[in-house]
Amino acid sequence: MKGAFFIIVIICNCWSLFGQSDGTYDTQPYRKIIRHFENRWDFLQEGRILRGLPIDSSSKPSNSSLYKTKSFNLSLSEHPVKFDTSHFVLSNPNFTDDFDGDNYINYPVSFSGIYEDKLISLFTNGKFLCHNLQSIERDIHFEQRLNTKKFEYHWIIDSHLYALSGNRIFRWDNQNWVKSELNISLNDQRIIFADQEFIVFGDCHGEWGGTVYFFDRASGETHFTESSCTNSVLKKDGKYIVLAHLGHMNGSSEVKWIDDPRKLPRANKHEINKKKEGQTLGYLDNSGVCQKQLDIHGIVLISTFNYDQRELYIAHLAEFTFAAEINGTDIQIVHPLFGNKLYAYSPITRNYENFTLINLDQYGTAHDKEVEVAVIIIKEDAILKLDWNENQSHPR
Repeated sequence: MKGAFFIIVIICNCWSLFGQSDGTYDTQPYRKIIRHFENRWDFLQEGRILRGLPIDSSSKPSNSSLYKTKSFNLSLSEHPVKFDTSHFVLSNPNFTDDFDGDNYINYPVSFSGIYEDKLISLFTNGKFLCHNLQSIERDIHFEQRLNTKKFEYHWIIDSHLYALSGNRIFRWDNQNWVKSELNISLNDQRIIFADQEFIVFGDCHGEWGGTVYFFDRASGETHFTESSCTNSVLKKDGKYIVLAHLGHMNGSSEVKWIDDPRKLPRANKHEINKKKEGQTLGYLDNSGVCQKQLDIHGIVLISTFNYDQRELYIAHLAEFTFAAEINGTDIQIVHPLFGNKLYAYSPITRNYENFTLINLDQYGTAHDKEVEVAVIIIKEDAILKLDWNENQSHPR
């Protein structure tokens, strides 16, 4: 289930930018979904199994059951979400057709973040690229202020911009880069979540598993558990909700609840992002602290986020990607998104003050590494898809 990916931004209706239509709005947006899964069902009726999914019904599903397996039922929601969608290709001065196998130079080397309403991205030349999210235009003046050093990686933590140069982490103080006292072993880890108690990050080794890490700000210790592979972390009723997915074989997804990450085993600095005996560190957690709330196979949930007091997911099934709510084993489609395939190997979802940003990556573009090829930003009820170049902007 590896493929090309996009950058999506969800932004509020008050932006004049999102009043522009890309000409793809359908007054009956679910028609394509029904037709898509009817065709897949016809394929199954011939006695063949789509992508190895175990169908447990011999009759064609109704509108309330578009697709059904032993793990879940897919249906249309009676309470759809009215997202407005738009799509743009970002201005990328680093783009080149002459990459001689190094296609990754056309994409950011670390996942973009949002800083002061700007999308901050870092490329292989060690320089930042900044886009103003009000206009989706480059902020060249801010780029010049940031690009006084050559950087290898960057993060947004507590609304501050951090970047790695050499062996030192620097923090932008709104005027200059200053040496940071941030005492955390991040290496090239992507920050997934942060609050006053923990900074959460993770690694992903595909079929060999993944680990989610909780850095305790008070003690300086890092706790871990298995999570293959974490894409979103939310906090609800004092508990940490961890969503993970794996695209191996037919795909799988799980949701774990962690009441107190301090009860998880501790990881030494040299153990982070390492495998032991062919398995990721997370499999060494035998604490029993995690409570598994969801464990399904045959569908991939690549993101979760809160919208209008509802917990939504971005799901990928049978070459189609959509927004959904989950009620027990019933997965209910609330919006068709862009009406095509949208998938990422190891994406992450971050919540910012005014936006939710979903970074999408592609495995193999950078010599068996993941690079960001697109992003999704969510703000109120508009969605903007941003691609880094035209190669990623076509329906899959």
